[in-house]
Amino acid sequence: MKTCKHPVSKNRIQGFTLIEVMVVVAIIAFLAAISWPIYQAQRLKSQRTEAVSIASMLRLEMERCASDNNGIYVNGCIATTTSAVDSAIKAKYDPTGTRGDIYNRAIVITGGGTGYTITISNIPHNDNDCDTFTLNNLGSKGFSTINGAISNTVRCWGSN
Repeated sequence: MKTCKHPVSKNRIQGFTLIEVMVVVAIIAFLAAISWPIYQAQRLKSQRTEAVSIASMLRLEMERCASDNNGIYVNGCIATTTSAVDSAIKAKYDPTGTRGDIYNRAIVITGGGTGYTITISNIPHNDNDCDTFTLNNLGSKGFSTINGAISNTVRCWGSN
């Protein structure tokens, strides 16, 4: 018995069918749809951690300056503190100098030099839950939200 071979079968091109390619594209799209919100949440969490770190550095420098001035928070402390912390921030978070600032920082002396309030706000304003962080000389932590969303100190500051 003679087997008949199709002449095209020898030269058949191997490859993927359209359905196989579409299945792969669908799987990639599904994985991207799941991972993107997780990535965004982690990015916000890291920005919150960075803001808390900056507020803590500012507080440490303010206390150091006050200890040099008999426990009084003088206006000169603000310039000294901001300069020292800006150098530390650039060294830690932006060593190449390409990122730029993503936070507004402000220090206000209160009570005639007996206290201060540090405010850190997110420049892009993309964090609805923890847009602005505040920290005072007593260690009281606060935050504000963009749209009045309910949040809590632990979520913004990481701990009480």
